[in-house]
Amino acid sequence: MPVVRRAKLLDAQHLANIHEQAWLNAYRGILPGVDLARAISRRHANWWEAALRQNRGILVLEANGTLAGYSTFGPTRYSNLSYEGEVYEFYILPTHQGLGFGRHFFSETLSDLAKHGLSGVITRVLTANEPAIAFYKAMGGREVGQSEDRFGRETVPTVVFAWPRHGG
Repeated sequence: MPVVRRAKLLDAQHLANIHEQAWLNAYRGILPGVDLARAISRRHANWWEAALRQNRGILVLEANGTLAGYSTFGPTRYSNLSYEGEVYEFYILPTHQGLGFGRHFFSETLSDLAKHGLSGVITRVLTANEPAIAFYKAMGGREVGQSEDRFGRETVPTVVFAWPRHGG
């Protein structure tokens, strides 16, 4: 079984690499190439080091001694929804997808949010990212809204998924 743990400063370069590979896999053909490249270039190792020093919620998935994914999370950024927590990002390397790691890792991410009193959780996914939508549905998420993100000059529609408070 893979290990899920808090990210450490020493993980910064690995997080940058995972971010690049996962974003290319998820968004190539969905986002304009220039905008995708810009988004990836902003998340270099120094960015991750700063995020880790700020003690942001960042978990990593470690499989066979290799970092294979990360999640970022915390309080929701959407006060108009009745959920307290949000999974901001959830990515697994393409080489480790489809092996059941995602289910375990996502469950651990939700558990970590619940430990901090944030058990009503949302996440957003680009509407065109069909594999992610299928994953969140399989994880019991239900669609509670729609939104949009801006990438460069393009506006991209998103779907908001939610998981209720434990016991709710």
